[in-house]
Amino acid sequence: MRWSLFLLFGFGIFSLVKADVTVVQSIQAVDPKGVLQPAQEMTLYLTGDKLRLDSGDISSIIRADKKMTYSILHADKVFVIMPHLAGGPVVQPMPEAEPVKAKRTGKNDRINGFDCVEVEIEQSDGTTLDAWMTQDPQAAKAQDSLKAWQSGEYAPLLAGVGLRQGTPPLAGMEGMAVRTTVLDEHRQPTVRVEIKQLSSATIRAELFEPPPGYKETSMEAIDSLPLPENASDLGKSPAEKKAASEQPKK
Repeated sequence: MRWSLFLLFGFGIFSLVKADVTVVQSIQAVDPKGVLQPAQEMTLYLTGDKLRLDSGDISSIIRADKKMTYSILHADKVFVIMPHLAGGPVVQPMPEAEPVKAKRTGKNDRINGFDCVEVEIEQSDGTTLDAWMTQDPQAAKAQDSLKAWQSGEYAPLLAGVGLRQGTPPLAGMEGMAVRTTVLDEHRQPTVRVEIKQLSSATIRAELFEPPPGYKETSMEAIDSLPLPENASDLGKSPAEKKAASEQPKK
């Protein structure tokens, strides 16, 4: 089912920090010559037990308070409601590499308004992350709100925008990654993930509802619609998006 990847979760009962968080993030493939390709932008809105992810013409709104997910296709002004299941996620996350060694390089920079230190993180699959980490108070506050969504049922959605919690961070990885470049086994850059904006401003309640004028539809009707160009990328890791971008176009 083509839209199943937007219907990610079946929620249990949980308690969340009530602070509002907005994260605007870009994901860019890097070609073999080291040139950054056009960015795909994603915006995540989080307030308590509500979460929204926007990517191009697609939005997913997770309403844990209502135990339902809205999946919205803006180009057709339609949405699907899926009740949350008791048994856990509808879509299981793909296995991901784990950090095995972290080393600070001694370099510092200010990136998108945040003071950062550079950390090289070796991963279990042979890749390396060149991460610029910040311990800015605003970033720390955002992390506190994200933590409840970065475990259990919530991990796949956060991993899709590079905000994966996973195992406890190694020494040297403290803070939030503002810019991360994935290096392959030959230390060639493949993907860059960057937080462009981070805000704790109050989020309007209407962002967690389907827009006015949109019509509720069924999964069967959605399956008959043309799939938006960016749809197959939602929920994929940066490495998976990079691999997909290198496939020959049909």
